Amino acid sequence: MTDQGHSSVPASSESEQTPAKHAGRTGLTFIALGVSLVAIVLASVALVERSGTQPTTNAVTASMVQAEPGVYKSIVPSGYPYYFVILNDVSGTRFNGSMNFRYSDGQASVVFAFTGVGVNENGTVEPTAIPQAGSASENASSLPKRMAVTFQSHSVSFGQCMEYLHFTANETECSFRQGSTA
Repeated sequence: MTDQGHSSVPASSESEQTPAKHAGRTGLTFIALGVSLVAIVLASVALVERSGTQPTTNAVTASMVQAEPGVYKSIVPSGYPYYFVILNDVSGTRFNGSMNFRYSDGQASVVFAFTGVGVNENGTVEPTAIPQAGSASENASSLPKRMAVTFQSHSVSFGQCMEYLHFTANETECSFRQGSTA
């Protein structure tokens, strides 16, 4: 002790602070951080409103399949037998229908029914029913489990169809144009 009755060590040294004083400073630090974060968020919102654009994200938005329900006929010379596709339902990214065959006598049969999924012009179909009627019918083992399809303006193409549609003469017969009748 000094002659004035005071300690030579200051009472307010950092090592002698009470836990209550330290907790008060920590609480103030968190409040300051919270206020800073709110200011950053508000500044970002103001910037977006001023620029008129939205911030970009990495989210992928699925687009609808670019096809319409209806009949799609293979491109073959008139009078020849041909395959045709019927799209029964197109809803968002899902669709269903059937691959069919028109014989030279005018009779038609279903080669296989299918369901599919797609985005924009690309899709995949899976056979769901494979009737065994008519010479155009296919064995389940000869059909791929999945087939690539491409949709374009009023047409649909089945990729590599010559491998599973045995009456196709060339790759152009794998493309089908939308028409009013089969």
